[in-house]
Amino acid sequence: MKTTMGRGLRGRAALAVGSAVAVGAGLALTATGAQSALAAVGAAAGPAALAAQSYRVSMITTETFTAKSGGGHIVDMATKGAFNPARHAGAETLPVNPEIPAITAIRYIGGYAYLYFPVPEPGPLGTNGLHWLKATADAPSGNFVDNLPTDAVEGLVTPAHLLAELRSLTTLHLAGRAHGPGWTGTRYTFTANDVELDSVPQAVIHGSVTVDRHGRVRQLLLPAAAPASYAATGIKTLTINLTFSDFGVCVPVQAPPASQVYNPGPGTGFILPFAVQGPPQA
Repeated sequence: MKTTMGRGLRGRAALAVGSAVAVGAGLALTATGAQSALAAVGAAAGPAALAAQSYRVSMITTETFTAKSGGGHIVDMATKGAFNPARHAGAETLPVNPEIPAITAIRYIGGYAYLYFPVPEPGPLGTNGLHWLKATADAPSGNFVDNLPTDAVEGLVTPAHLLAELRSLTTLHLAGRAHGPGWTGTRYTFTANDVELDSVPQAVIHGSVTVDRHGRVRQLLLPAAAPASYAATGIKTLTINLTFSDFGVCVPVQAPPASQVYNPGPGTGFILPFAVQGPPQA
């Protein structure tokens, strides 16, 4: 049995775990130049080079609540990262709990994910007393539209391939031109079922996707209103906002020192705990 970073450890299931407050984030990124310089490089590159360009990614998940449950809203997931597809490397920071300013970090190198534990978990069912845990990274889920943001922030689906993945799951409708700092493109709209809310009947996403002229997704917006059957939870809407930017950014990610990494190895039965509660150490 391989050690994998399962879906149950991401998204809402991870929010209720962890209590330590992080003092900083562990993702170090260095820009290669001004935004205009990055745009110029992109304009001159061919399709293969564009698909291999590194980038930053951000996923913000926001919930609003019914008046009966007190109203208001909460940002329950704010994940930020950067990836280099050519090196199969990247890193991200994400909250442990929306009510506590706790930040964790994960590094991706090749086909592996490295999770940092500020307090090592003892024994083989923990981290064997070491700070870092090595796990096999997920394969892209690709079953539902609202799986795509999670795939993207894990580096499993790149902005160059996200549009094709989305087209395979729903029908896109042309909605006009779009633009942003240093780029122009096209906006499309679509509808899809929302499986993140786990409601019966399922909520409906009235989403949009913005694509630059090179075919790279710049924004995937997934707003969904909870059906009446979900009223007992107090959740009114759920919105996932996935964005990509800074193409060509330098992503200097390295695997942690081997002496600090616990690798359960193949054939080891292992349930990966999500008790990552602090920033990684160099």
